Amino acid sequence: MWAERYDGSSADVFALQDKVTNNIVSALALKLTPQEVESVAKAGTDNAPAHDAYLLGLSHYHRRTPQDNATAKDHCETAVQLDPNYAAAYSALAKVYLRGIFDWSYGEKLGVSRVEGTSRPWKYLQKAKAKPNSDYFIVRSRLALKRHQPDRAISEARRALDLSSNDTEAMEALAAGLIFAGQSKAGIEYAQNAMRQNPTHLGRPLYLIGLAEFSLGNTAEAVEFLNRAIKHAPDEARFYGVLAAAYGELGQTAQARAAFENWKPGDGTWRLDEIVAKYPISDAGVLDRFADGLKDVGVSVQSGGYYPVHTTNKLTGPEIKTLLFGSQIGGDHPWCSSYCLWRQVRTADGTVQHLGHPIQPGVAAKDSGSGKIKNNMLCEIWPKLAKDIELCVAVFRITDRIARIKWGDYIMVTDHGPMPFSLTD
Repeated sequence: MWAERYDGSSADVFALQDKVTNNIVSALALKLTPQEVESVAKAGTDNAPAHDAYLLGLSHYHRRTPQDNATAKDHCETAVQLDPNYAAAYSALAKVYLRGIFDWSYGEKLGVSRVEGTSRPWKYLQKAKAKPNSDYFIVRSRLALKRHQPDRAISEARRALDLSSNDTEAMEALAAGLIFAGQSKAGIEYAQNAMRQNPTHLGRPLYLIGLAEFSLGNTAEAVEFLNRAIKHAPDEARFYGVLAAAYGELGQTAQARAAFENWKPGDGTWRLDEIVAKYPISDAGVLDRFADGLKDVGVSVQSGGYYPVHTTNKLTGPEIKTLLFGSQIGGDHPWCSSYCLWRQVRTADGTVQHLGHPIQPGVAAKDSGSGKIKNNMLCEIWPKLAKDIELCVAVFRITDRIARIKWGDYIMVTDHGPMPFSLTD
């Protein structure tokens, strides 16, 4: 199948590439979407060195180590320096920085602060917006999950698959959205599709199947799939969190604590609310089971328990508008080591002023923006971050009395995590 030679000059490198690509596609009998056919015909840049740098970046990105991820950043930065309009390279950079948001071992290698690392994906998405590819929507899907918006994560992942039906990362993103939205059986199908499409990277699909089995109440099966996932990807920290909860639910305390030891940070000070917030589980019953499974593994359980950001407590669009528009709110950033107070003042038409510690990526300690209600979320534009990128947050009410005393009356979930707040004078 591969025993062919192709001769051509460097001046015709893209025409030669098209010929090679089309022959490979024909040999493998892949089913391409119209958008993929167009992508085959055009690399997205006329600058050959930029395209080479982009491909080198992707090759390192797919090796899935913090150092390779940092090397991928360097190559993709070279690509956009050579062609500042290269949208695909900007989407790749967004993916590179996205890894740092979910796993700080990747972020440290990128050489940026947590705050800056969280804002970079949005900045690169703005530059990629003119010619969005599947990576563009994959990043948006995973950011939606970070903000506990599984329904939006599903729609973004479907757009990615519409552009590239064979993209395994898009399949994994859709599987994750479905599972966290409570559609675990459908999510398993997409995770299995990803495994068939790319059998060389089985860790994340196996993890997603394990998460789905846990959500369905099949805890023993969840343990089996999660252990298989860890065998393929032993450095993926969040896999151990679900495994610890599953072992805890089964009453296998020693195994649960061993899994947690592989997951917790060096000082071992993670609290239950910090851990649970990392998993955007929308079903209240599943979220309770997950939290209960972690309580005997050595995690610190403080008053208030964990943030109740599940479907039962989610505010509708009209409720958010009534609560926030024409009001002043304030809170204390929960991820700071000391007091990091913030407040926001909104007019009736949605104009907002932020003061104090930043709670959104790329939004300064003193900033102004505009907001509106969209799909039962508060969607805001902060011009200093990006003039045409909306940051949308879901808002949840806190019903437990002790939790309200500890945190406040409501929670909005940003890219930094849950942000408790209350109405202020």
